[in-house]
Amino acid sequence: MRTFLWTGALAILTLVACLSCGARAAARSPGTVPALRGSTVVLAVSGAGQVEIFILGADGGLAPAGQSTVGSKGGYGAFAAGNAHVYLADEDKTAGSLVGFRVSSAPAELQRIGTWPSGGRQPVHVFAPPGGRWLLVANFLDPNVTVFPIGAEGVLGPAAAQVNPGRAPHQALTDPSGRFVFIPCRDDDHIAQYRFDSRKGTLTPNHPLRVSTPGRPRHLAFHPSGRFAYLMTESDIPVVAYRFDARSGALADPKPVDTRAGGGAHIVVSPDGAFVYGSVRRSPAVIYVFAVKGDDGSLIEVQAFSAQDISGPRDFALSPDGRFLVVGGQEHHQLVVLARDPHDGRLRATGKTAKTRGSPAFVGVVPSP
Repeated sequence: MRTFLWTGALAILTLVACLSCGARAAARSPGTVPALRGSTVVLAVSGAGQVEIFILGADGGLAPAGQSTVGSKGGYGAFAAGNAHVYLADEDKTAGSLVGFRVSSAPAELQRIGTWPSGGRQPVHVFAPPGGRWLLVANFLDPNVTVFPIGAEGVLGPAAAQVNPGRAPHQALTDPSGRFVFIPCRDDDHIAQYRFDSRKGTLTPNHPLRVSTPGRPRHLAFHPSGRFAYLMTESDIPVVAYRFDARSGALADPKPVDTRAGGGAHIVVSPDGAFVYGSVRRSPAVIYVFAVKGDDGSLIEVQAFSAQDISGPRDFALSPDGRFLVVGGQEHHQLVVLARDPHDGRLRATGKTAKTRGSPAFVGVVPSP
């Protein structure tokens, strides 16, 4: 078991903040634990396998809090069990794996639970459905989506299910209820739809099994109401709005949004459900802001935010309170914090950035318990 001491508060340590180096822990007076309860933690994972922790301040500033490494090619992560466990993907193209950590606050440390095969090569996405009992992994190259049970101690058990939804699955996630699973398959231009049995962890094809897309679907995000879903693609029509039938679990009535900019990467819905944010990596890099309008969930473009320091925005996340949007700028190896207006959804620069040890592939923003 590897243990990393961390200098953060007990509240932060209940997440992933115990990843700091021993030198900083040794410099701390014995028994001293700073009071940082109520903070927001930013987790950045780089493609080189570097993991870094920052504390997001009230002004949008990022304070370094710890670092570690995960595998040879760090990728997406997922928090589970009330943020007591965190699972990170190693996107190795020959033997993908998952690394799990269990957080302990007495003493304050992060204990490596274990490393497990991901069920396929190059796991590009990890997702924990509501309830924290399962982990969904999209393996890009094999291609498949594998479901693992999360044990009481955070140990992943043998796979409960594995499906082959199509070529190049780029994500696997559930709707807000956790009853249905959706898998954007980039190279087959469709979203695969499954029913999810949360008791057994099994996946069965839904009807229809496949929903067509304009091309190269990448990431999907659900509206908090559960009535709509929004797709980001890598095609020239990057964003599509869908109506979601919560009874049948099917997506329908696609409404493409033509921004005339391809190369989409990630998409997020604001906590209040009023706005949708989508990143495009083609030069110039852009974060699009859309307002959700009408009873059909259609989108209207509000802003196309562009700045040199967000070049390569592969991933980003909103803070839990919706005040900030943290972008991973891959080209400049840094995190960039943008302020968000809750009334019109527009973004503005704050001047707050933080250098990362590698090119950020995943950005997670998590509230401390």
